[in-house]
Parts: sequence; structure tokens; C-alpha cells
Amino acid sequence: MMVRPRRLWLWGAVAIGLGACSPAGGVQQPPARPTASPPGPARPKGRPPVRAVGGWRTVDVEGRFSFSIPTELQRHRVAAIDSLVRQYRGPTMQVALDYGWYSDDLARYHGRVQRIDGREAKIVTFRQARAQLSFGMAVHFMSVAREKRRSPDKLTIFVIFSQVQQRPVATRILQSVRFPD
Repeated sequence: MMVRPRRLWLWGAVAIGLGACSPAGGVQQPPARPTASPPGPARPKGRPPVRAVGGWRTVDVEGRFSFSIPTELQRHRVAAIDSLVRQYRGPTMQVALDYGWYSDDLARYHGRVQRIDGREAKIVTFRQARAQLSFGMAVHFMSVAREKRRSPDKLTIFVIFSQVQQRPVATRILQSVRFPD
């Protein structure tokens, strides 16, 4: 089995981020400055983005898609090789996304397939043994385009969190994904 270098890099970044998010000590990093995404193209008519409410904000990812996250999650810069990647961290939660041709298809996980913003998506849940942020959920969009026009681009978003009670927050993040029509 051939492992793609980009996947190794992304998982390395997630592992490093997990160690840095320890609320009970561990490596402490200086507070991150919030970063704003550059303005993307105007959203075409169609399904509106999920509106952020009390303690939530909507993140636009270069006009390709948007999603909502709690305001406590701050963007941390990560380098990408062949895709668009982002990472947002807070004291008890982390969100990592990968948009491109080789986005993780979550094949190693059992999950359910449902539609989010009119696109087929696989949603999975998992546990990470011996990790500070030991619970996780992820969504994989097999194609970011609607069925009538296929796209080689895919999207995978991981939400990793410290307590099982945060699962509704992770679900809300994953369900909030919106694509321009």
C-alpha cells in the first residue's frame, strides 16, 4: 500500500495540534491572533450559508465552501502540498480540513452516508486511544459538485474533541458546510 506524503503530513499536523491543545498542561503556545480569510467571490443565488449565532462564526474558505465553528476556535497556519488545508484550534476542540483531489476518503471507518447541502457525504465517528482530544467525527464529500457536474475535488473535515458531550457541537460544525451553487 502506498501512503501519500500529503496524508502523512496532514496527520502529522493533526497529531502535533492534539499535543498543543492540552488543557491540563503540556506544551503551551502563545495565543494565536485571529486571521481572516481573504474575501471570496460573491455567493451565487441558491442555498444561503448557515448563519452564525451566539458564540459561532461562519468561515468562508476562499469562496469554495463555508462552515460554522465556535468563536473560541482560532485558525492556525498549516502548509499544504497539493490541496487546500486549514486548521482551527481551541482548548478542547480542533477542526482540520483538506480540500483537493486526494482528500482522505475515510475508507478505514464505518459510517453513514447522508446529504449535506445537496451533496452526498460520509459521516463517521471514532475514538483515539491515549489522546488528550480522544473523540472525533469527520465528514467526507466524495465530490464538491452537485451530481449533474462532477468535480475531482473532494473535501474532508475532521473535528476532534475532549469530551463525548461535545459531539452535538461537532455534528453542528459538520452539518453547517455550504457550497456555492
